[in-house]
Formats: sequence, structure tokens, C-alpha cells
Amino acid sequence: MKATELRLGNLFANIEDDSIYKVTKINEDTIEGICINNMGWIGEQHFHLIEQVLPIKLTEEWLLKFGFEDVTGVDYILHIDVDFKLILIPADAFYPQIDKADDIGWSSISLNKIEYIHQLQNLYFALTGEELTQVSEGKNKNFV
Repeated sequence: MKATELRLGNLFANIEDDSIYKVTKINEDTIEGICINNMGWIGEQHFHLIEQVLPIKLTEEWLLKFGFEDVTGVDYILHIDVDFKLILIPADAFYPQIDKADDIGWSSISLNKIEYIHQLQNLYFALTGEELTQVSEGKNKNFV
């Protein structure tokens, strides 16, 4: 994994333990992160050499934590607003599709596959200008 793939707020794992960290500072060869456990507790700050940083595999469990809905039994949908939704189609990885309503109906754009949480976080930020957070953190209002 390269430091250039990460932004502040991205989640990552460390090769030495099973903890999840949130990026707070990035340098060329080190990353600083706050430890977050499954209960949402934030612990002390840790430094990691970039070669010790592991991406976290994107799974159905993570998609549900981020507010995606499994409405079709196959695809996962996140309603960003009334006229804008992000759909992830599972295969060997997840393939994002962006659906947007305009004056003549719905338009769809399909993107390259994503495999890791930080890639989804970066895509969401590029689309909305906001951080993708877990639903339990009080964000991701879904519109029906």
C-alpha cells in the first residue's frame, strides 16, 4: 500500500495487530493513526511504517455499517440524496455505479472495481465532498 492512496480519515489495519486505525497524519514513509475498536472507542495515537499498513477488504458487513442497503439481494445502494445514488455491484470485487437523475431521467456511470474501504471512502469524498462515516456515527441520511 502506498501513502498516496490514503487521505486523512481513511481506515486501515496494521500488520502487527487486528486493530483498525483512522489516518490522522500522512508522510512518505509513515502514517499516524488513532486506534478504533469495534465499539467505536478511540484510543491513543500510533505511528506506523507504510510497509506495516494494510488495506481493509471491503465486505458486505462494512457496506451495511456505512449505510448501504441490500435492496435487491445482489446490489448495495447508498442514497446520497433524492436524485443521486451510489450502487455497488459485487463480483470478484465491488463495481461502483453512480445513478443521477437529471431533466430527462436517470443517467448511470459505471466505474472500475474497488476492493478496499479506503477506496470507497475516497470515491464517496470525491462525489460528495463529505467523509463516509459509519451509520452509528450519526451520518448517512438515506432518502427513499
